[in-house]
Amino acid sequence: MGLNFISKKIENIEFSDVSKFYGDFTALSNFNLEINGGELISIVGTSGSGKTTALRMVNRMIEPTKGNVLIDEISVKNYDLLYLRRNIGYVIQQVGLFPHMTVKENISIIPKLEGWDTEKIDFLVNKLLNLVNLNPDDFLNRYPNQLSGGQQQRVGLARALAFEPPILLMDEPFGALDVIIRKQLQEEFIKIKKELNKTIIFVTHDIEEAFKVSDKIAVINEGKLLQYSTPQELIFNPKNEFITKFMGSNEKFRHLDILKVKNLMVDIPEEIICDVKNLDFAEKIKNFEFLIVTTNGEFLGIYKIENLKNNSENPASLITYPKPIFSPEDSLIESLKEMKKYDIPISVVVKKNKPVGLLFKNKVLLEMI
Repeated sequence: MGLNFISKKIENIEFSDVSKFYGDFTALSNFNLEINGGELISIVGTSGSGKTTALRMVNRMIEPTKGNVLIDEISVKNYDLLYLRRNIGYVIQQVGLFPHMTVKENISIIPKLEGWDTEKIDFLVNKLLNLVNLNPDDFLNRYPNQLSGGQQQRVGLARALAFEPPILLMDEPFGALDVIIRKQLQEEFIKIKKELNKTIIFVTHDIEEAFKVSDKIAVINEGKLLQYSTPQELIFNPKNEFITKFMGSNEKFRHLDILKVKNLMVDIPEEIICDVKNLDFAEKIKNFEFLIVTTNGEFLGIYKIENLKNNSENPASLITYPKPIFSPEDSLIESLKEMKKYDIPISVVVKKNKPVGLLFKNKVLLEMI
């Protein structure tokens, strides 16, 4: 009898020197990967690269030839198999709803097996249907053949979440849907992901989808991990030519919608940061057009060097608060739109009221080419 306890909020999942051989064929080779709790990571690669093999090792649908998969530093081999699988949600492309069961029955199958009472199950099913944007009054008693492909996938996700698992495995979940429905479900899933706060491993062949939904992306080829980075890191610092071509890193403009201000802002030169009490320092500035003015380290505004011509006795009165200003986490494309709206070439980036960077519109556009 194996272990039967997994925390509802895990710390990490680790692949440690994992290999899988089928005769002479190597599906995975010395695969090492650590996933932090609460992250969504995507695994991408060419067909047959080992994506699904790695995914299915977490719930032991595939056993490694050597190496270990660990949840919170405990090998999955040490868990009771039934308990392990019930605590790991699993969503696949084909959905796999039971055709003779209603939506309610499909979602509640595991809670029923666990002996949950009817009231608790009814509350859970209604909650999950609302979460996946299906009205319980309209869908509870429908059968799978009465649902569209997108609706079936939503029900499949709700069923995977029914036992409140801390881990969710998703194998090409939106791959069989048409482009419009797939994009709609991606947007909905991003919102659901934030609410769930679960650790999610997501396999996809759609690179844009991976960029869109992931905290980090693992790129594998021929069973080997080539790079494991944030989407932004893969765009700007691909490790080799294969990744550059496969991820489209040489066409940065394609990924503009997933980039953030922090990815292309530049550090503020220390010599142009000035406390409001020392504005006379501006007279010494020769190579810059403005100062970043602070008070006790917090952003107060900007002081244009041309203001010196006014010979004001009170230079602080000439400080202006520029619009727009951005935070490092703001969308890059939305920030560029704002800069165009206000017709400004440079914006200040502020984090927790402290100036942390500058965003140059022309520099961003050149980087995207």
